Amino acid sequence: MDTRIMSLIDSEKDDSVELLSDTDNKVCAVDYFNCLAESLDIFDDRAWNKKEGYKTPNFPSLTTGLEGWDSGLYIFAGLANHGKTAIMVNILEDLVMNPDNKLFGIYYSLDDNKNKVLPRIVAMRESLPIGLISKPGRYQKMVDEQHPDAINIAQLLDRRKEGINKLKEQSNKMMILDSQDIKSDKDLRNSIHQIYNYVKAMDEEANIVVAVDGLKDINFTEMNLSENEKVDTASRFLKDISVELDIIVMSTMHLRKLNGNRRPGTEDLRDSNRLEYEADVIYLVYNDVSRNKDAAKIYTRTGAEDSPKQPVLELDWAKNKMSSYKGRTFCYFAPEYSKAIECQEDDSRRFNALVYQL
Repeated sequence: MDTRIMSLIDSEKDDSVELLSDTDNKVCAVDYFNCLAESLDIFDDRAWNKKEGYKTPNFPSLTTGLEGWDSGLYIFAGLANHGKTAIMVNILEDLVMNPDNKLFGIYYSLDDNKNKVLPRIVAMRESLPIGLISKPGRYQKMVDEQHPDAINIAQLLDRRKEGINKLKEQSNKMMILDSQDIKSDKDLRNSIHQIYNYVKAMDEEANIVVAVDGLKDINFTEMNLSENEKVDTASRFLKDISVELDIIVMSTMHLRKLNGNRRPGTEDLRDSNRLEYEADVIYLVYNDVSRNKDAAKIYTRTGAEDSPKQPVLELDWAKNKMSSYKGRTFCYFAPEYSKAIECQEDDSRRFNALVYQL
């Protein structure tokens, strides 16, 4: 037994401790009585040494509303084709490409394979059409056949090549894994731990940020779970990893079809008993153009008044344990590039007023 503890026990004169029947119990009593003080010391030291939180320059109101991005479970919930994956990936990119953050990103695409994800990443970064990234041969044929727009297309293909090379050079910032790499919850947990240990070995001050698309696609191979049980189990699973490693974990969550022409609310998460409880932050993602087409009220235009409506993504802060902030964040969204960026303040105020009028 530790001589320091033995000495402490021998010098203890408190009658309440003497009532304990043996030395081992006295050790437990002394340890228990110091647990709170030790925890407070650890917390206070961590709090003073902690930075302001990670920042997302392209999404400043998210940084402000969270008082800096910190470890926790972040859920992006929305209907199909409303942009929840796109906004999560844009935020992941913003986090890892900010040199002040010292973060390595891991994108687990459990819904699509890498060959579908990579074109969207390049398109997002370079503001190029996804089709040009994924099917360059079609566009090269137009150049070879001297299409009227051949010069412009050739320039776009050059930008495509530059974008791919740039992404290769920045492989130390992010990696992408899909369902061929991750076949079970055990694979996912092991992968996150291995990459975390690798990053920490390379730079103790660096950390990782994890994005999982999507929550329901985590395969718990040793459990026979219903859809609701799968969401509950996956929520607890991701939260445990976030707490254990002290990292940011983000995930998308597909909402069931909404009744009526309305925006999603927390009641639409009721299929899961634990998701609302486990998540530190929940963003309800809504795309009025995707939902209502020409009748949409929240949109932008890139050209004349008769040009097509361009979607604006609404992020409703349904839950925020990081601070007291609640509200909506609006982001311009270009689906052809899978690119999102936070709206200017004037537009955000206008969109917010429109939402409350609806």
